[in-house]
Amino acid sequence: MRCTHSTCCMNLSAAKITVILLALLTVFCVIIQMKVNFFPKSKELIQTSTRMVKVSTGTGETNITEHSMTYLSACRVKKLRKYCSGFKKYVVISYPNYNQYGSSLTDWIWMTSPYHHLFYCATAKCGSTTWKSYLMKDLKIDWHNGTHEAAIKYLGTSSVVQKNYDGDSVKFLKTYRPEHRLIIVRNPWARLVSAYQDKIVTKKMSLQKLCYGWQAYEGLSNISFHQFIDCVQKKPENIMYNSHTQPILSLCGVCHMDYNIILKLEEMDKGKEYLMRQLNFSIQPKYKPPNKMKYKNLYRDYYTGLPENVIQQLQILYKDDIALFNYPHSPFL
Repeated sequence: MRCTHSTCCMNLSAAKITVILLALLTVFCVIIQMKVNFFPKSKELIQTSTRMVKVSTGTGETNITEHSMTYLSACRVKKLRKYCSGFKKYVVISYPNYNQYGSSLTDWIWMTSPYHHLFYCATAKCGSTTWKSYLMKDLKIDWHNGTHEAAIKYLGTSSVVQKNYDGDSVKFLKTYRPEHRLIIVRNPWARLVSAYQDKIVTKKMSLQKLCYGWQAYEGLSNISFHQFIDCVQKKPENIMYNSHTQPILSLCGVCHMDYNIILKLEEMDKGKEYLMRQLNFSIQPKYKPPNKMKYKNLYRDYYTGLPENVIQQLQILYKDDIALFNYPHSPFL
């Protein structure tokens, strides 16, 4: 039976569509295979955690669920090592005199737990109080004083530096290599606001204890955020005065100590589980997410009205923290 002209045209059109679809499917399969070959480690991204986390954006928040905590930390470690290999001389020159400020670092910030095979740079306003308490709880330590005071006794590195490194803090950083070397970072714009809220607004701490420019505001009872920033920025070069406002890279000597775990405070609701597994914690305390004070979502408002040159000076002060850990270059981004 012969087909009509219209029937033959329809059959021909259907054949063409089928060929085109098969061609497109072939191209798609080739592209998928190329991606697999080009990213051979993609199958290994989820190594220690079946719970997915989100990749950090410029604001420090998260919005992509593709990589495991292991992968995120490894990427930051790789970036940090590359940075140090190229700029170590420049970076080290910018460090404060660690030996001069030895006890303020070895007592309060540089923590170690041989039981956990851990060195931890407990930077202020980055969840350090929480993690010091977790470590001591896992060590079955029952303390009655403040957490930081107890941590000096049980986690501080002063005795280690004095006994094994002749008091040389730099030598300690360069050669002390436990299995786990941890640093937790935070958006520097939010960290500054947190320091202001905690120390000035809540605890009414004297500016004399926080920065070098305190004399300009001596006697004032209500210090504004702008005044606090002015006080912070009057800190002389190459001097470390307060750990709450000092850039994290300087506090932790990142190009001396070879860190191999780098986490962000913004992701610690999931990072807690990953870290506790890494450290073989025997306890599972309920993690309290970062304080959800108003500044968490509205910290940008604190910077409104600051002169542009002041913002630029803060950008210079925290430029390495911003670049290395993918935080926004401006508080308004």
